Amino acid sequence: MARKNKIDKNENMPIIAAVLLVLLLFLSLGWGFGYMGGMMFFGPIFMILVLVLIVWLIVSLTQNR
Repeated sequence: MARKNKIDKNENMPIIAAVLLVLLLFLSLGWGFGYMGGMMFFGPIFMILVLVLIVWLIVSLTQNR
């Protein structure tokens, strides 16, 4: 039973990580459009990095199952 609980915690971690990545994506959108061009160059690069992390997360989840 303890081993099963440990697996459940490990399965919940990618969900928490995905939620944090989505929040970071919304923050980067806010930085990109909130200020007067301050993050217009770094905003798209940061969004691309977040999308790459989300794709990597999905691939790692499918490989574990």
